[in-house]
Amino acid sequence: MCNVRMRTIFLCTLLLLLAFAWVGAERKGEAAGDTFGRPRSVVELRGEGGHTLKASGDSEVSAKDGLPVGSWGGEHVGLEVTERGATIEYDCAHGTIGRRIVPDRSGRFDVPGTHTEESGGPIRQDARARGYAVRYTGRVRGRQMSVTVRRGDTGKVIGTYKLVRGQEPSIFKCR
Repeated sequence: MCNVRMRTIFLCTLLLLLAFAWVGAERKGEAAGDTFGRPRSVVELRGEGGHTLKASGDSEVSAKDGLPVGSWGGEHVGLEVTERGATIEYDCAHGTIGRRIVPDRSGRFDVPGTHTEESGGPIRQDARARGYAVRYTGRVRGRQMSVTVRRGDTGKVIGTYKLVRGQEPSIFKCR
């Protein structure tokens, strides 16, 4: 009876430690990652007889407080994440996100922002760039991100992009 009780306590303690380690890895951001760049937390416990037990778990979202400050790049797009939001640059447009991007537990996000189209050639001195409201929706998985930009008024998709954290963007500005 006592042996069963001790094992139950041991297993409950193990599960609790795994939960704390998983949450800790999410808060730390990028720890040692798996082959997909996702942070991995490892808990090591000493069991009966001095045996070592290791358990690990993957975390898909890098930070509970929002995306880490830094650059994300992809084909025809670049995203610069700041403490207060982000700026996004496309081949012939740019945009802003006025608040911190905080993905949910599955890495999904949905934030409001602006989108301003650009044109090639000379621009009149008195011309003002007119932006409009958009929604930036997407998902972050480790160092990978997908973003869809959708007009706020019509719901029309402007574009869907794939980005990688730390990668240089490949942008060709309108001329």
